Amino acid sequence: MLRGIRNSKDYEEEATLADINSKLNKDIETVLLPTDPKTASISSTLVRKLISLGADISSFVPEPIYNFFKKV
Repeated sequence: MLRGIRNSKDYEEEATLADINSKLNKDIETVLLPTDPKTASISSTLVRKLISLGADISSFVPEPIYNFFKKV
């Protein structure tokens, strides 16, 4: 399982989940990938909030995602 981490809080949460998953099934391996520092402040919560406010999300999401929400 690949999981992205942005900061130490994400690391703590993901490490706990990885430990639980491993205890539930020994065949589950979790790899934690640190994000690029340029995008570390971006979260799905932030993007959802911006969408709800009608703000431009083009700087925070890939072009196909931006185009999808532009149509909605």
